[in-house]
Amino acid sequence: MKVPANPQLRSQDILTNNKTVVQGMRRPSTLRASVSAALQDYLNLVDADMVNDLYALVLAEVEAPMLEAVMQKARSNQSKAAQMLGVSRGTLRTMLKQYKMLD
Repeated sequence: MKVPANPQLRSQDILTNNKTVVQGMRRPSTLRASVSAALQDYLNLVDADMVNDLYALVLAEVEAPMLEAVMQKARSNQSKAAQMLGVSRGTLRTMLKQYKMLD
């Protein structure tokens, strides 16, 4: 979702859906609500005995697309991407290697 440049619009408003209305955009749902709904759907589809290592599964399913999106937004600039994520560049490189996203 592309958010127009607006000094009064804070990223926290987008993430938590603090009723910020941007003309021409629908209000996004929260990340938490999206993840919660996806987890409920997943758990409703599988037998409880089949669920193992859910934490690692969720982390991998969320972390990889997050890294892709941030790297795209940062135009593959690892220093900028690391800053956006709040991690060191070395940590970012480790995560990118884990998901085979380094050239």
